[in-house]
Amino acid sequence: MRLALEVLDLRRSPRQLRPFISDPMIDVVQSHSRSPDASRRPGTAVLQRLRVQLRGTDAAEVFGTYSRGARILAFAAHMEMRRVHAGKSPAWTITQLQLV
Repeated sequence: MRLALEVLDLRRSPRQLRPFISDPMIDVVQSHSRSPDASRRPGTAVLQRLRVQLRGTDAAEVFGTYSRGARILAFAAHMEMRRVHAGKSPAWTITQLQLV
């Protein structure tokens, strides 16, 4: 999640998310970082709390909060153990992401 927040702040390239997040979710993070509101956001996004609820051996719900300046914001994600790229071992991958 910290990497995704750094991409939102334009501190990292979205390409660096590829091993950890599905392609459709990379598009979500990129579009969120390019929104007109992105340039007016006060402060850097900083991960505050992260909670994980396992849903079997190959799925998990992840949720928590992050701060941006004085504001506290929330996120939720669904992760699955899957092979994102051919030839690579399965790894935990963000398949759904909601930023509030």
